[in-house]
Amino acid sequence: MKKIYILLALVVGGCAHLPPVQAADVSKISKNSYIIDNGVFQHHVKNPVGLAKVVKVATVRDKKTKKVLGYRFKKIEKGSIIDAIGFKVGDMMYEVNGKKLNSMESVWKAYEELKTKTKFTVKFIRKIGKKKRRMASKFSLGTKVATAKKVTVNKKQ
Repeated sequence: MKKIYILLALVVGGCAHLPPVQAADVSKISKNSYIIDNGVFQHHVKNPVGLAKVVKVATVRDKKTKKVLGYRFKKIEKGSIIDAIGFKVGDMMYEVNGKKLNSMESVWKAYEELKTKTKFTVKFIRKIGKKKRRMASKFSLGTKVATAKKVTVNKKQ
């Protein structure tokens, strides 16, 4: 099954190297809310092989039932889009736009859905000290100009 996904990714997304995300491409507008330049986002989403080179995830399963609970970031390269939007190594994603990430099929469905969305929410668990906190980050797609205006407006309020 994984071979099919890799082959599909090569055909659809190509193997192009992803350039580092620039500071102007992502704006943090509140603690867990970001605006991402739509062109930059689409470039990354349409290149799953390039994204897989800069970000690695591992399946997290329930110890007793072996059911998939989500996917933990094992590697996030500095300058990648995942780094720019605030995720950290160790974070475990378990839901995108209200849909559980409990199988590779659900991950690919969420990934495909992101290609057509302008807003999305990712729920994840982050370990802070000895405690695990459930968190959510909200993302909107825009342009660099709109991003700059949005940040300016928020600073005045």
